[in-house]
Amino acid sequence: MFNFFGKNKKAISCLNEKGTALLMTVLILNSIILVSLAAADIVVSGVKESGTQSKSTQAYFAAEAGAERILYEYRKGTNNCGINGYATSTCVFTGALAGGGSYNVYWKSGDNDFGDTLVFYSLGTFPNLHRSVELSFSY
Repeated sequence: MFNFFGKNKKAISCLNEKGTALLMTVLILNSIILVSLAAADIVVSGVKESGTQSKSTQAYFAAEAGAERILYEYRKGTNNCGINGYATSTCVFTGALAGGGSYNVYWKSGDNDFGDTLVFYSLGTFPNLHRSVELSFSY
């Protein structure tokens, strides 16, 4: 029999704490795994967002390319829509770009409070993403 207040006090406390070290180890390892999984989730979502941002930028530049083309066609006067005649109609320019991007350009002319305006709408597309650019000026 052990003496509860004597020299064997240390032996009794060791007998009562046999599973504590194992329990603490399991809890600490679970905490480390939980933090690691949360960090991995943050990294994976960041990678997905950067891919989406890259595609969005390419769609925007496809829209810019369409806007540049319609301005070129307008200034040169070689368009097929009669833009230089300022007709009130809608026409579409389309183009495909290297790398999978494309653009569609629409235009409208009409009257507003400030006089006649010409408005170009360029829609850039990169797989599953669309970005647009609008150009307008008075004539």
